[in-house]
Amino acid sequence: MLIGIISVRLAMMYCGGAADPSDTAAVIFNINKGDGASEIAKGLKSRGLVRSSSAFLYYAVADGRVLRFMPGEYSISKAMSPRRIAAELAKKPIERVTRVTLLEGWASGRYAREFEDKGLCAKEEFMSIVRNPAQFGIGFRGYEITN
Repeated sequence: MLIGIISVRLAMMYCGGAADPSDTAAVIFNINKGDGASEIAKGLKSRGLVRSSSAFLYYAVADGRVLRFMPGEYSISKAMSPRRIAAELAKKPIERVTRVTLLEGWASGRYAREFEDKGLCAKEEFMSIVRNPAQFGIGFRGYEITN
């Protein structure tokens, strides 16, 4: 009995530790809308961010964070413990800002390429908004949009 208790305790200490304490490099981890705690834990394990998906779930539930995970991008590292990762995932996701310079006089196709080059949207998506802005809830009064 005592050996069993010691074995479980040692396993939790190992699994509850950082996946790689020496690797402090930031990794962007994404939670998609609709992802449950189990999918999140499997994703963390598959990316090598936790040693055990079960240990991550244990700490997330034990600390009451499992219901506070929100979709978005998070900056975590392999040097974080599962408990610390759960705490990070319960915070507000990081917001990314992309700077785009649009010069007056460019044709809409050039704007579309600029947005696509920055990874903001596909060129075709941008052009469909330009061609039919009302479909996307964009209204203009007194302006005509031409290609």
